[in-house]
Amino acid sequence: MNVVSGVITQLRQLPGSDQMELVSYTVLNPLGGPTVRMDITLNETNSGSIDDEGRVTLDLSTGQGYTFEVSSWKEMNEKLGEAVKAEFEKWPKEARVWELNIIKPLAGALNPQEFAVRTHSLARSQQITNATQEEQEEGAVIVGVSFVEDKTGTFPPNDKDMPYLLPSPVDGNDGPFTMNVLFANEVWLKDQLWQLVRDIPGLTNVNMDRDQSGFFSTVKADVGFTVQGRRDTTIRDYERYTFTTYTWPNLDFSGSFKIVHTDDVLVVEWAVECPTKELVVIFHDSLRDYRHDPDFNVSVSVQTELRIKMVGEGDKRGDIEIVPGKVEVNYNARFWGGDHSYINDYVKESFDDYIKPHIDPLVNQMADKVAVMASGIKPFNALRLNSLLFRSDDVATPRLLVTPGELSLLGDLAPKLTTFAVEPLEEKVSAAPGNTVKFHLDPAIGGTVSWSVKGLPDGSTDPEKVGAVGDGVYTPPEVGALTDSYRRVIVTATANGNSSSALVTVVADSVAIYPYFQIANFKSGDNRPRYVLTGGDIKGDLKWAMTSSSKGTVREVEAGDSDLDIPVDKNVRIYESPEKAVGEAGTVDALVHLDGVEVSAGGQTEVIDIVIPWRTTTAGLRTTAQAGGGLKLALYFDNEETGEEDELTPAETLWKVFKGAGQINPTTGIYTPGPNEGPYIIVAGRETPAERTPIWNYAVIPLSHVEEYEAFCAHVRTHNKQGEI
Repeated sequence: MNVVSGVITQLRQLPGSDQMELVSYTVLNPLGGPTVRMDITLNETNSGSIDDEGRVTLDLSTGQGYTFEVSSWKEMNEKLGEAVKAEFEKWPKEARVWELNIIKPLAGALNPQEFAVRTHSLARSQQITNATQEEQEEGAVIVGVSFVEDKTGTFPPNDKDMPYLLPSPVDGNDGPFTMNVLFANEVWLKDQLWQLVRDIPGLTNVNMDRDQSGFFSTVKADVGFTVQGRRDTTIRDYERYTFTTYTWPNLDFSGSFKIVHTDDVLVVEWAVECPTKELVVIFHDSLRDYRHDPDFNVSVSVQTELRIKMVGEGDKRGDIEIVPGKVEVNYNARFWGGDHSYINDYVKESFDDYIKPHIDPLVNQMADKVAVMASGIKPFNALRLNSLLFRSDDVATPRLLVTPGELSLLGDLAPKLTTFAVEPLEEKVSAAPGNTVKFHLDPAIGGTVSWSVKGLPDGSTDPEKVGAVGDGVYTPPEVGALTDSYRRVIVTATANGNSSSALVTVVADSVAIYPYFQIANFKSGDNRPRYVLTGGDIKGDLKWAMTSSSKGTVREVEAGDSDLDIPVDKNVRIYESPEKAVGEAGTVDALVHLDGVEVSAGGQTEVIDIVIPWRTTTAGLRTTAQAGGGLKLALYFDNEETGEEDELTPAETLWKVFKGAGQINPTTGIYTPGPNEGPYIIVAGRETPAERTPIWNYAVIPLSHVEEYEAFCAHVRTHNKQGEI
């Protein structure tokens, strides 16, 4: 998180002294504020769970690796980061816990209980196609979810252990997929298959088998039933033969019930067969009666295909349904042998009249069950998990459902927001007169485009507060409308019912620096003091240079600077201190020096002040506010002879203003601010004449946010005395 406003103040109190020394003071803005970094993985927030109300939350106080990049030293930044974490822990729940969304639990639905988030690189993943160089630069965000009463898995540790899960459309004219909702084979198909078989009667030894890829793809079960034998004396004619008696034994049917998943089809088959039996048929022709005893067997099958379909529109959009198909029933009766095999074709024909009616009730019952089995499956909504990350129901638009094993719902992520993009997506602009930001749409849109702007976070549309936009050109408000020297607004373009937005940060200045000043040690022997400086600007073309009177140097980061805590996403330079080079004896310059690092862009220059004491200070520097805004300055010290605190008179003090537009009256020691003062002044004073170790000190004195600064000093003194710091 980048700090966009406020004041960074750092105090130092030397051992044995009650004086607070200001060593860092910076008024922040969005161009160059330091960063608070922390690792908050969503699956560690609230133990990675979605609570009973379905709230998906992120807690600022439950992360790890907190650091606040305000100094050049990692150890200090980590300590400050822990302080930030401790501060987050003090915040009330409504301030520190961010609700990403709510997924209300639904009875009988897939209700998520845990989730994790990670990024995924195409270039480093298992290649499933020959990706171009441009495609290999793609990356995706993967959200993994486990459901209530299901086991929780984990992501593979490396991108190379997992394929990239955004395939290209088969038709090259179609736009690329930007969304893939995947349901694991075990989550969707295994459950669906069990639902399909639960109402089928007479199943035993039900098993679910995996295919060669390891996916659950087949349900198998044994079936069996018996049709009682009987003697039927119904007389029926079959051309020139008359059947008078039809006798068959018990028919013991056995077989299997099977559901096989292939692509988007579930093939259902119930198939049984009875072993070979002997049939007795009494018949006569025009001459006499005959007895015929052929062998026979019977097989029966009930088959259908269930299609896996996605509802693409309406209230049920995203529902995965099982659509029933036509049920086909097939009998196959075979008759052979016997003393009068020449009539076996008529015996087969008579099967439909004598035996089949006694098998039909069981077969028809099975056919009816198969016909309605799809209606017993409750559809599940593949888009329900949108709410893990997004609030809008229209964020995901599906295009294609494929079910090679896992269920994959491919489509477009936020098409209403990604049909076109406002470019640039994020921009900074100075509130100085004449500055504008020109936006365009990518790709260009035909027809009318309407533009609007609103402020953050209040949603104001008042042009005097948020500026105005027309024909893609944004004009910021005047500087006086800014709060804490900045304002953030959202610029939105709308065309054909689709929209896209960009973030604009309006700033009072076009250049920012951090810190405002740095207290530095001089170089001595192998000790090469270095300090991290950061800058920010609107266009990203900062120029760095030393002021003409400087003795140190400024350079880019080098490999040997790894001991410093260097922000990875800032415009950074390293200041190297000079060797000791004191000024003329008897002057303030013999005790302290001021370097300056110029940071320039867009016609504006800011200077980071580097204060380099040549000697250890030997006095305190007291400031007393005067009527009219002046400051009375005085050096004080402990008199070793009297044991009392003595204060040098103005006549005994030589002062120098290193930074400031005002002057110090040598007679009174009062600093009178000049016109256009900056946020602070830098002064130093020494005893004059000095025939011994000089009594001297320097100070950085804030001129802005004075009340806050004094309150902070009082807070530090109080808690320091109590041993809390």
